Amino acid sequence: MKELISFDWCGKMAHFRKFYSNASALTHTIPPRTTVLGLLASIAEIERDSYYLGTKNEVFNNLKIGIQIINPVRKINQKLNYLKIVKDGASEESLATDLNDLYIFRGYGNRKQVSSEIIVPHSIRDKDALIKYRIFVGFPDSDEPIFTTLKSNINREYYPFGVCLGAANMLGFIMQPKGFELIDFEVGIQTSDFVEVVGAIEEDLVSEIDMEHNFSIEHDLFPTSFMFNKELKGRIANETKVLLYSSNESPLRLKLSPSESIFFLTQQQQYIYLI
Repeated sequence: MKELISFDWCGKMAHFRKFYSNASALTHTIPPRTTVLGLLASIAEIERDSYYLGTKNEVFNNLKIGIQIINPVRKINQKLNYLKIVKDGASEESLATDLNDLYIFRGYGNRKQVSSEIIVPHSIRDKDALIKYRIFVGFPDSDEPIFTTLKSNINREYYPFGVCLGAANMLGFIMQPKGFELIDFEVGIQTSDFVEVVGAIEEDLVSEIDMEHNFSIEHDLFPTSFMFNKELKGRIANETKVLLYSSNESPLRLKLSPSESIFFLTQQQQYIYLI
């Protein structure tokens, strides 16, 4: 890995749908790697669905991603009314004929009520409360034009398609607390003692957890990459991993197995796992 940068991804609400959920829209506590790649692809001005494995911009999947919760969050359940839209924006039961689109998008006709989990700040009544994730982006030893565009747009804070936290109606924004700067790092882990780990880490790399230090730990199954399926004409998850992470701002104290995906942040004196 050649370069490592970070930024904060913020908003008031978030929803990162679990790819294995069915009847209800459950959400991951942290954004999956695939969701972060979608955000970065939009910043790099890459066309939708053109950066999966098997597509023209599949090199985008070489990016290494780290995800850390900065502000504590919690989940609430809400019933959301979605407009029932089929092909060409027309409703199956719509009473309108010539003005189908206008009729439906004004909210008339049938709706589909969906039970959804939504991530909100832990202190939601605080006027300054924000969801905040720190996103680490590692660039391979390559000068690919799309990586150059991505770094340039982040540097000048240019987000051509806007920013949302998962669902399109969960609007957000990006903060760069220290401006655009490169993070100093070293590859690998050189100790068998407990170390502080910020962000999510693959569960298989954890050999022991310091239970006296860690009070709020979650783990979940996440998609880590998508592949474009020509038969289905859509994406499918071709790789998944179980990740362990702190559900608040505190780092985890862990004993880790050696891995080239673990990096030591020299300034913070902490470790991070990049997916």
